[in-house]
Amino acid sequence: MAVLRYEGGGKFGQVVNPIPWVGATNVSDWAMWNVPSASAYPVFIHADFIWGDGETHFAPHFYTVEAWKFDPGTDRYTKAFDYKTGRKYVGGDDGPVRVLEPEREQIVSRLESKHE
Repeated sequence: MAVLRYEGGGKFGQVVNPIPWVGATNVSDWAMWNVPSASAYPVFIHADFIWGDGETHFAPHFYTVEAWKFDPGTDRYTKAFDYKTGRKYVGGDDGPVRVLEPEREQIVSRLESKHE
């Protein structure tokens, strides 16, 4: 995943990626959310499956949810938190992967508790 930003300057500008490496798979869910109560900047939210014993690729899985907040002091995104979901979500075979919206209340609550 990348969060790209164009920085103009001089004759040529450049494209920079202010987020560290975050991998995604075909059973990931990700979004940029505006959560003004937790950050003045968009927050990058990502969920990827945890492969459990006996599970097939597109079976329901638990997920690791990560939230990345922009830190203007370092001009980079840093991980605010991660957690394992309390329930399994479909892995894409029975429909699109939808983890973030059902987890939204918990994610926002964690973001607000980590707000500085």
